[in-house]
Amino acid sequence: IKIIDKNNDGVINDNDRVRNDKTSTPEWVFGLSTGLTYENFDLNLFFQGQAGAVNYFRRFKGLGTTEPANSYVQRAEDRWTLDNPDGAMPRARHNDIGNTTFFLYDASFIRLKSAEIGYHLPTMLTSKVKLENVRFYINGSNLLTWAKEIDFTDPEVSGQTIYYPQLKVINFGFNIKF
Repeated sequence: IKIIDKNNDGVINDNDRVRNDKTSTPEWVFGLSTGLTYENFDLNLFFQGQAGAVNYFRRFKGLGTTEPANSYVQRAEDRWTLDNPDGAMPRARHNDIGNTTFFLYDASFIRLKSAEIGYHLPTMLTSKVKLENVRFYINGSNLLTWAKEIDFTDPEVSGQTIYYPQLKVINFGFNIKF
């Protein structure tokens, strides 16, 4: 990590700190819901996302400590070592690197929050067994997330790396109308 002497006094200290105008609060939060029906099939999708936010991962930077954050493969894989002098991540060390923009990540993402596909049996089949309608379906939530920079944790969680993640849920079922 390179620290810039912002005031050009030859010393790196608190006088070289600069304010960042970005926060973990997104500038834009959006969603898109869409549905499609074709013959006996139906499809419903809901996407959600955010843009204009950053997350600072304080725990992610501490590789080499006894914290649970030491377990992040992404932090350890391409770190600087004697054998890997061109590593993209800083070397592992016990003492704190300090607050820098190096661990500030763009938290923009789009998530397929929910999806459902269904199939209605033809009425010529259901009427024979005196049923009005039979529909089979599969649905799910938190199925896919596309993130600009954050691929090692949920980009929606502000700066946290140790939390209970959003669950991916898949359901199968059917509806019967008499």
